[in-house]
Amino acid sequence: WLVGPEQNRNLDNGRHNTRFVVDNTIVYTGIDKLTLAVNFDFAGEERDPALVAAGRSNTSSNWGGIAGYAAYDWMEQLRTAIRLEYFKDADGARNGIRPAGQSLNLFEITATAEYKMWRGLMARLEYRHDLADHQAFSVRNPGPAPTSSTQDTITIALYYVFP
Repeated sequence: WLVGPEQNRNLDNGRHNTRFVVDNTIVYTGIDKLTLAVNFDFAGEERDPALVAAGRSNTSSNWGGIAGYAAYDWMEQLRTAIRLEYFKDADGARNGIRPAGQSLNLFEITATAEYKMWRGLMARLEYRHDLADHQAFSVRNPGPAPTSSTQDTITIALYYVFP
């Protein structure tokens, strides 16, 4: 749990815009070869500068999210995982996409296959699908204006884990 003034005092006229963040993670490994986890965050800020600039009468913001994943070790070399995430920016103060004061809900699902090739050399294939309740992704015309409410990503990676 973190709490304290977030903004530069020169910018907030000495009002100490207090921000708080609560971050919790629970991991369960009691089943052989299976890892389960959940993570949730909740946060807020008094007199959020984005909402003050938008002219809102209620200038306190809040946002939060939850993520869960399951990973399974099929054999020593092969592991697969699936992850689901949800993020709610209720006051539109954190997403940087929609105007401040307008909410945005983001969802994500990721499937991962990881293979230990040799010693610490790893190969990873990952597919991610993002979904928003409003246009939030610039996929058709690269640039700052969002053009889609969905986005898909495929990642192929090689990396080395040092012992």
